[in-house]
Amino acid sequence: MKQTNKGTKSKKKCQAMHAMKRARERFGINLNMESLVKEIQSQKLTFIERQSLRITLWRRIADDLDIVLVYDNRTKQVATLYPYSWHLENGGVDVTPKSKEDTTKNQREESEIDSVQKIWDSYCFQFENTCF
Repeated sequence: MKQTNKGTKSKKKCQAMHAMKRARERFGINLNMESLVKEIQSQKLTFIERQSLRITLWRRIADDLDIVLVYDNRTKQVATLYPYSWHLENGGVDVTPKSKEDTTKNQREESEIDSVQKIWDSYCFQFENTCF
């Protein structure tokens, strides 16, 4: 069933009002929803995870606040927000940057995987693009 523009705008406005209300309740702040949406769309925030086809979670750290933004991809609106600590307490994915040592180890592992992939790709090419 196709939604009309009127219905979409109504839901979008309700989501924005809900998110602003939660920002005041949980953090005591007033947020500019338009700037938050732009930050999400330009991927300036840290992506946490996709929960469904329409919902993604984003992390924003600013002004001593660590916030999870629940973004609705269909309405292009922040639906709600909550503290990152709540996210972790409820089994959410931790996207905190790791130590330099862990980062170096991950880069080395990725490099090894890339090397193996290149060898495999050249092997497949040699045998007329037939891979197993």
